[in-house]
Amino acid sequence: MVEKAESYKRDDAMEARAFYAFLLGHAGLETRKLAQQRFVDSLIEDGRAEVLRALYSTSRRYPDLKSVPEYARYQLADQALAGYDITFAARLMQGLENPPAGEDPDSWALRRARVLIYAGDQRGAAQLLNGILADKKQLDDAFAERFTQVLFDLQAAEQHTQVIALLEAVFQLNKNPRIQRECLYWIADSKAALGEHQQAAELYLRSATYQHPTGGDMWGQTARYHAAEELGKAGSPRMHVSCTRRCSGTRTTPSSAP
Repeated sequence: MVEKAESYKRDDAMEARAFYAFLLGHAGLETRKLAQQRFVDSLIEDGRAEVLRALYSTSRRYPDLKSVPEYARYQLADQALAGYDITFAARLMQGLENPPAGEDPDSWALRRARVLIYAGDQRGAAQLLNGILADKKQLDDAFAERFTQVLFDLQAAEQHTQVIALLEAVFQLNKNPRIQRECLYWIADSKAALGEHQQAAELYLRSATYQHPTGGDMWGQTARYHAAEELGKAGSPRMHVSCTRRCSGTRTTPSSAP
């Protein structure tokens, strides 16, 4: 019967959708599931995303978004994100722990976390991010970089305590010196935002010289500059002397963890 609707689709998309709608109420479970997908896709392909939203978000058949079929929720969430309707996208994603077909579970969790951050649910986002790392023994470079991009959003939302803990975990799970060096720097940023200026300065200095004994490259110079700023805020003469020695090129040996 779905094939019959597909034959209509070639000539008249509206007739095809009418047939899909009929199947939703009269066919068996598997046929209904397929008809649901084809109905949703047809509306999107026809530029009727707003109709799709109205049908599923204001319908008596679906009293709340959690009762909307998962496939429709995935597609509606994509449309909401494309239109920067973050709040609606976050509502649609609530409870959608399993990823859409063909999407990696961790990548889906990252997407959900980012949407939650934008929607103001930083606690929920932090829980998702911690869940991603919970059973990991290592992170490959590509995923570590994508993960830290989401942490920047959490950092921008001033969730510095959570960000520090998550960056420390990334530092331990990924052994790429470049990524570890960056983690030290971003942890220092959050320490500085929390007013922990001496710790921030130490971390900036460790980032400056991590696997780069003199810290003379552009990254090292920037990190040392921020270290000096934080030492000024800390007002510690002893730390100023330490910084002078390190910034002059004296070799330091960073420990293996933040």
